[in-house]
This record gives sequence, structure tokens and C-alpha cells, in this order.
Amino acid sequence: MTEEAQLKFELAAEDRLSGVATSQLLLDGQPVAEGQTLSAAALDAGPHVVKYIVSDVAGNIAEKSYTFQITGGAVLATDKPGQAVLSSNSGHSSGRASGEYEYRAELVNAAGETVSDIIKVTVSK
Repeated sequence: MTEEAQLKFELAAEDRLSGVATSQLLLDGQPVAEGQTLSAAALDAGPHVVKYIVSDVAGNIAEKSYTFQITGGAVLATDKPGQAVLSSNSGHSSGRASGEYEYRAELVNAAGETVSDIIKVTVSK
């Protein structure tokens, strides 16, 4: 399913002999309220597990899990990134002057902003 989907969680349990004692719905291991609706966009893209656990008054337990997949919007990349290449001329006639430099990579897109740790580079000629 896509991020635009609305997910409604419902569980109906019946035991005609002793009666239902408890019922529980879980989404990725966390309780979900009966009838709760979530936007698929509120979940991360990837696999998710819905599980129910129902017990009757006699102590019998039934449980089952279902896995579903959230897919993102437009696919922006389909393969590993290429090898990074630093220019030998970064605004200087013969590249960076000898010394130590710090770089930080930043990615800003619709999903937010990601910043790398500082990368230290030493140039010696």
C-alpha cells in the first residue's frame, strides 16, 4: 500500500462456549485501539506487522500475525550511489592548499534534513 492509504484496525472475536476474555491488536509490537485509524504516511516505508491475540474464559489463546508493506511515493534512486569524486581544482589553481579541512554533507528534501558527521581531510603536497 502507498503512503496515501488510511489504515483502520478492527478486531471481531467470538467464543460461543466460554466467551471471550481478552482481545488485543498490535502494530509492530505496540497496542492499537479497536477502530483506530492511522495514515500510512505516519508509518515508515517498509514492512509492518499487525498481530491479534485473543483469549477465552477457559484459558485458550488464539493469535495470528499479518505482514504488510508501506511503499513510498516516487522512487528517486534505484541503485547504489556512484563513487564520490573530489575535484583537483576547488577554486584554487592547483587544488586545495596544504592543510586540514573539515567538511559536512547535508541533504535536504521533502522528508526533511539530514546532516553527516564532520569529515576531516588533510591535504599535503
